[in-house]
Amino acid sequence: MVAEQARPKIFAVIIKHIKDNIDALNLHELCEISLILRHFGEAYEGIYEIIEPFILSKINTLSELDIVFALQGFYNPKLNKRFKILDVLESIVIDQADSMNK
Repeated sequence: MVAEQARPKIFAVIIKHIKDNIDALNLHELCEISLILRHFGEAYEGIYEIIEPFILSKINTLSELDIVFALQGFYNPKLNKRFKILDVLESIVIDQADSMNK
């Protein structure tokens, strides 16, 4: 029972830490965060809105792994909206499909 009550508080602290230190996170970390958030449905949809512009601003420097993480993270059917980054990432994958590692 105590663990169930503590979990939302822990996540609130983590989310606040991400928001307060977003400039210190690198692209790989932001893509990983998007993937982790997928497990929480729409509960932390606001974090997607915070990290999306940071990833988009450096979209051309994403590694193949980062692209996969971001696609999986932002393609979350439980979210209330479809994020613009999905269109950009899907376009990158389509354009580079032949040259990407299998």
